[in-house]
Amino acid sequence: METYRRGDLEYFFAFPEDYPVNEPEWAGDKLDLQSRHPPFEIIFVWDAKDGRLDLYLSGDRKAVEPLQAIFAEAILGCDELPEDPADNRVYNLFPLRRKDSAFTGDAASGIESVRVNKLRRALNGGRKLTLEANPKNDPQAVYKLLDKLAPALPSHEYSVTQVGITASVKLNPTAPAKAVPFQVTFPNSCSLKYDEVGLKLRAMLELSGIEPRPPEGEPTDTPTETPALA
Repeated sequence: METYRRGDLEYFFAFPEDYPVNEPEWAGDKLDLQSRHPPFEIIFVWDAKDGRLDLYLSGDRKAVEPLQAIFAEAILGCDELPEDPADNRVYNLFPLRRKDSAFTGDAASGIESVRVNKLRRALNGGRKLTLEANPKNDPQAVYKLLDKLAPALPSHEYSVTQVGITASVKLNPTAPAKAVPFQVTFPNSCSLKYDEVGLKLRAMLELSGIEPRPPEGEPTDTPTETPALA
């Protein structure tokens, strides 16, 4: 198991052994079935301050509760986790309604650009409207669609409840940048993993004032001195 700390959060990366896989391999000039025992990844994110445990696991969700019990016993030294507190944190998607909104980040993170490609809006009467556009050739493509609708749908008549984002991240200076698509959904859902790339992008969301926070007061567009990403 590998551990990592960011702020008040403790990350535990576990790599248990998966079921064996039999695959043909060459052994000299003979082709035989060879058994391998590949690992799979489980990520525990523990917030000791709030007593909250997040879990990333691919596959059967029935394994979540048993894994939480194992974490409580092996890491926390208790028989079971305390009752999960209500999560009142929210993503601040308010600034992303504007085409001049900017993501901010650390230049050393390897994040070269961050572009919005989807906006889902909640309208009066429980209706939803989703706008999507490819930002590859025009970073403002989705906002230009929004401008076309502005006369019929002024901004005070809707709120943004989901944002689709594509980030260009360069982790290796000798390799091309990697396109990483993800979604942020109100109030507190994000599709990013807790791997190296995901942690960098979550840190970028925090610097940009979007990371979940207690819903206190009205959202504001407070400027920051951190450099804006393209």
